[in-house]
Amino acid sequence: MEYKYNIATPEDIDASDRLFNQELKNQIEGNLPVGHIYNLGYPGEILQAAGFPDNRIELSSTHLADKKQQKNHPFDLSDVKGLVKAINYPVAVFVYGAKSRAQNVIIEQEREGKKFLVGVHFNQMRDTTVISSVRGLFPKDNFEWLHWISQGKLLYVDKEKIQKIIDKQQINPADVTYLDLDFVAKIVKNFENPKLLDEKNQNLNDIYEEFDDQEKTHLKFSAKQAIHDRITNSWQRSFTPDQVEVLNRYHQIVAPDAPANEAFSRLLDEVAQEPEAARKPEKWVTDTAKELDDLAEGITREESRGLHK
Repeated sequence: MEYKYNIATPEDIDASDRLFNQELKNQIEGNLPVGHIYNLGYPGEILQAAGFPDNRIELSSTHLADKKQQKNHPFDLSDVKGLVKAINYPVAVFVYGAKSRAQNVIIEQEREGKKFLVGVHFNQMRDTTVISSVRGLFPKDNFEWLHWISQGKLLYVDKEKIQKIIDKQQINPADVTYLDLDFVAKIVKNFENPKLLDEKNQNLNDIYEEFDDQEKTHLKFSAKQAIHDRITNSWQRSFTPDQVEVLNRYHQIVAPDAPANEAFSRLLDEVAQEPEAARKPEKWVTDTAKELDDLAEGITREESRGLHK
């Protein structure tokens, strides 16, 4: 059994794009339910190679309506038709703050010569599901986001598409002193895009070949990661619903065959009894953090010895 990413195929992207366009038409005509959430599907391989997590991407219709009315970035709803395809086949992707938290995607759609920016924030909660949420959507002055390239923020670039934009910008240069288009073009030419996910999947599966039961191995890794995230996020006073689910699955599937040490087993039992991630008191955080850290390291040591029963 191979570990699979939730990755959108070209067929998935086409289907999600058709659905988005129909729902967008309904919103333009005033026939979309209030508070509707657009499901943009899972990110394709380009976005995931750039660092998008394999979570569903969503856009609030209310947020979209608010964005189009902003005085500094006005646009028509019809301008974003084909948004799903545009995101998955972008002009460029840039880091926004921390790469693992948010990224800005520059897409083909434009208004008055300005390409649209799609700002996506990761690991957001929608009920009990972790999603990626579109928070920013507006036409962005090209010279502003081109400058991000010279600032080292580039994560992915379609070199052919962006060179056309650079060429056009050189013909009609913006009245700015900080943008050196020749320097930007040189960076783009030498930029190495991240490997696509088919290569990552192969590398991951090569690693997992040494294990007889890869599902259990993946669960062990996920349980360790849940504990690690719980420790390192000092603001997080409880396991998230996704972490609870991972730990429960570990407890149900892995523990009967390969029991963890006693302290970790107690933790799993505690989590299993709390289907909802209950808030933990400060004392629990203080007393348990080091123990959990040691346990996570213990799992790592077990895996390094090939524990896979």
